[in-house]
Amino acid sequence: AMLLDLALRVRQRFPDAFIIFLAAPIPQNFVHLPTQESLAIRMSRYFNNTIIGEIFSSITVDFINEILDGTEEEDWEFQLPLEQFNNVHEATLKVGGYLWTPIKKGISTKEQIRNIGSLFFRDGSHFNVGGHNRIASEIRQMLVLNNVQRSDRVNEWAYHDDCDTWYQDGHADKLKHSEMKMIDWAGKQKHGLIVSDEGSWFEVTNPTPNQMMLYVYYMATAPEQEYVAVKVTVTNAETSKFECEDQIIPLVSHSIFPDKNRRVHVVEGKHVGYVGNGTFRVALKPIKNPNEEQQPFRVTGIALTETKGGNELWLG
Repeated sequence: AMLLDLALRVRQRFPDAFIIFLAAPIPQNFVHLPTQESLAIRMSRYFNNTIIGEIFSSITVDFINEILDGTEEEDWEFQLPLEQFNNVHEATLKVGGYLWTPIKKGISTKEQIRNIGSLFFRDGSHFNVGGHNRIASEIRQMLVLNNVQRSDRVNEWAYHDDCDTWYQDGHADKLKHSEMKMIDWAGKQKHGLIVSDEGSWFEVTNPTPNQMMLYVYYMATAPEQEYVAVKVTVTNAETSKFECEDQIIPLVSHSIFPDKNRRVHVVEGKHVGYVGNGTFRVALKPIKNPNEEQQPFRVTGIALTETKGGNELWLG
């Protein structure tokens, strides 16, 4: 898992670090059984204003009580995202970390909804100010209880990953590509390279003798509409030898809102294959859905990470 690989790298680099993992359910994880609707969908029904400033206002307990009004305790089920939580739990154990979660034991599901729901904005995805304050306060308590002291011990990186992102600054000067257009949105705070209708390509270079995992980062959801999927083909730029092939399908169901006008901007990363030493061409070909109005695929970054990993990164 990418989280475990990252955690092991951080532990190897900072052997004395007090590493805290956050495991917070979102409103999508609470389901109203009679209707099979998530808390997030019911939130969207109660909240019909599409003004972005209103979407990013905080959820209040009164707001949650309105949603819960008229429902019984047995109507609600907390559907824990087991794979996600297992990944966090595994990483926590492997690196000797600590886990923070807002989940409280011994309370009813409706009380759990009040406890967790009030930590978010009304988009159901982002923590509100109160949520951030609660996390910060409880992390400070963890530091005090564990008598955490500063340590300046830092090791050299065991592996040499290579990552490049232009999502925030729009600078992809080092990237060789097929004249892909860089665009910005959200008040010029977000940037991406557009894949043309005919297809586009960019090149990546692995300067090491080791095999590397290739990741493509892209926009998965947007407030406006869905993004088109793409077919990814990787070939050796010098010999044109075929290396690997995959697909990237933006997450059309990621948003809590069924209405296309109420999605949030989400970046996802996809492992598309392995590359050895040399320069490789990554070709992206749109897979259009004729029944949907879709935006062009937007690439926000790339990463090459060494395939080695596991417990050998940190021996305790």
